[in-house]
Amino acid sequence: MRFWGTQHPRQIHESTLHAQKVLVWCAVSVQGLIEPFMFEAYITGENYTMMLDSFFFPQLRQRRCSVRAQWFQQDGARPHTTPEVLEFLHSKFQHRILSSCFPQQFQCRFSCPPCSPDLNPCDYFLWGYLKDKVFGSAPRSLPELKKRIKESCTRVTRGMLARVVENFLLRLQAVREFQGAYIKHVIHNATHM
Repeated sequence: MRFWGTQHPRQIHESTLHAQKVLVWCAVSVQGLIEPFMFEAYITGENYTMMLDSFFFPQLRQRRCSVRAQWFQQDGARPHTTPEVLEFLHSKFQHRILSSCFPQQFQCRFSCPPCSPDLNPCDYFLWGYLKDKVFGSAPRSLPELKKRIKESCTRVTRGMLARVVENFLLRLQAVREFQGAYIKHVIHNATHM
């Protein structure tokens, strides 16, 4: 901090340069929501892979979910699409992955749709739901923010997730019908009639 003046300041006002934040990762399926994982620092391909290996896969085993019966979908964030991450995911899910860059690296026949937020349950459901619950009133601290995120995740019921999956199927049909074009308004109108 710089202070320009002719006299020595008697008062100092300190403030943080950047607000505290936490990066949240969750997994959504019809079988339930896998509790959030909170990254305290920036996400890199390395710490993302470590989280998948030491947190996500143990959660699947604990729920008795066979990886061979699961599809894995993720957004196109740069740390999610490093060659190392995609190689790791390929070793677990083979070609049952929806992720940008995946088809090019593994000659997969499934490519990520260009408007994938239309097809990502976290984008079209979970993040908005959590924001509404967590930020009803502003959290006063980082620990309070984390607590609210965890509590809000426990309120996501299987019934809610069943409706999300039904909506996902409608979205798949619309993406196919509109040949990959943006479908947000089409789905919104269809689901609110």
